[in-house]
Order: sequence, then C-alpha cells, then structure tokens
Amino acid sequence: MEELELFEAASKDLFDTMQGFKDNLSVQFPLLDSDNWQYDKGSIKVCKADESGFKKRCRVGISYNLKVSLLNEDAEQIWLLFKDWFNTSRLGQVERNPNNEDLGRYVFSASSPLGDQVDCSIYLPNEWNIPQISFSGYLTARYRACDLDKSKNKMEVFRDEKD
Repeated sequence: MEELELFEAASKDLFDTMQGFKDNLSVQFPLLDSDNWQYDKGSIKVCKADESGFKKRCRVGISYNLKVSLLNEDAEQIWLLFKDWFNTSRLGQVERNPNNEDLGRYVFSASSPLGDQVDCSIYLPNEWNIPQISFSGYLTARYRACDLDKSKNKMEVFRDEKD
C-alpha cells in the first residue's frame, strides 16, 4: 500500500505542502512575510464504520489566513507561483476560477485524484471585500495505519483458522 493512502502520512504531506507554499510566498512577497498569519490545523471527522468495523478519517478546515492588501499584479504573480508549486506536488490538478475576479476575488484550486484539495483565495481591497489571502485544505477519508495493521492481523488469524 502506498504510504500516502494512510491518514497520518497524507495529513503530514498536506500540512507540509501548504506550509511550504506559504513559506515560498513569504520569500517572494516581503509583504506576506508576517507573524500575523493565522493557522488552523482543522478538525478530524470520523466516518461510519465499514463492514470490517474500521472507520476512515478525513481532515477538514486546515487553513492559513492573513489580512493584507494586495494588488491585481500580486494576485497574478501568486497564481503563477501557485500553479508552479502545486503542479509539482501530488495535488497536480490545478485550476483557476475567474468568475469573481472583476470583484477583486481570486480563487485557485489544486486537487489530487483521490479528492484532497487546497484552495487559495485572495480578496483585493474594495467596498465588498476585507483584503486578505487565505489557503484552505481538505484531506479525503483514509484509514489510520493502526487500523490497517489490525485488519491485516484479523485476516491472518482468519486464514490460520481456515487451515
């Protein structure tokens, strides 16, 4: 089984990817090199037990937020950095939603084939927006490593009983 199919490993990878992108932006944009970033590790949701009695877990609400006034040019540069950063990660399906850009709202998304996702939202200062940049992440449901170990042990005991 691939390591990123485990809840713990996939969580760490998503945290590291988001933190790395934020740190990279802080180097590229001195305005974003701030101690005022708000971080939320999110929460873990537990799914209903499957037929073997084990429950998958997902993580929601992972986020970084910073209230800062950016310009259109900054948002365009951040898009290019976002695209480059996430195209080389396991979240290689990168999209830009241009629907509200005329209102000063930029939204970029990166997702994996499993459904893990990171969104970047930039709100430029105007009468409708509180100027800010934020990243939010979501990790789809996976088993914990200890659940898979228990499952393997159950299967081995079951095979031994059949023999």
